[in-house]
Amino acid sequence: MVNVKALLTLRYRPVSDTVIAYVDALEPEVNDSAVVPDLDSGVVREKLDADTTAEWVTIDSTDVLVGIQQMHASVRSYVEGMPPFMAQLLTDIVLLARDSDGPETSQTALLKTHEMTRRLDISLLHRPAVTNEKRRASRATSKGVEAALHYVIDSFEHSPRPLPSDESVAHVLRDLASSISDGEGLSSERTVEAAFNKISKTGMRSQVQKKELLSLVNDLRDQRTWQSAIDKALTTPELVGKSESDGELNDVD
Repeated sequence: MVNVKALLTLRYRPVSDTVIAYVDALEPEVNDSAVVPDLDSGVVREKLDADTTAEWVTIDSTDVLVGIQQMHASVRSYVEGMPPFMAQLLTDIVLLARDSDGPETSQTALLKTHEMTRRLDISLLHRPAVTNEKRRASRATSKGVEAALHYVIDSFEHSPRPLPSDESVAHVLRDLASSISDGEGLSSERTVEAAFNKISKTGMRSQVQKKELLSLVNDLRDQRTWQSAIDKALTTPELVGKSESDGELNDVD
């Protein structure tokens, strides 16, 4: 189909770092008598990765993106299988939110929803050719990672001598466990990066504990090293508070 425009709306909330974008309507160019397809017919949902869900409709034998939701969009927008122009729009709305908030980030700014609309050629939303098949971990491995993360989370939530940072670390690990649980065996690179950055900036019980936790989180970037993360969660004493000493308790960033 030629000369068809898509009316696209993007919304971004900094507090959840999530972008939702959807095509409101398709319309032909002026003086074009082409029949515009029904957007509500034959929508197929697909996970591009653990943090990105896309919706497609098939028009003239071509898949067209009509909706997308991406978590941790500020970390990195592009995902293989996403139309490159859409990745640029996701980046644009995140930058728009940052520019409008100014140097001080208030609670009001975090809760604000930023919106952007675009009218663009439908060809910019065509599914690109994908050269690499998606790598998926088995269900057993995904469940193993989820269980291992909850084992570590439990140690932070029930520490006999809790620190203020324990709740923060537990929160980002729960977010990561949830992403992997819902990810259908796909990678969760943006959530991993967000967790890694948060833990890096958080004061913890000891530098050894922080190092081991960052190593575990780093292993979750790629499914090929998920088993290593499971092993670390279950066998590294520092991750579950079993090797702390009074001296280590004072070794906080």
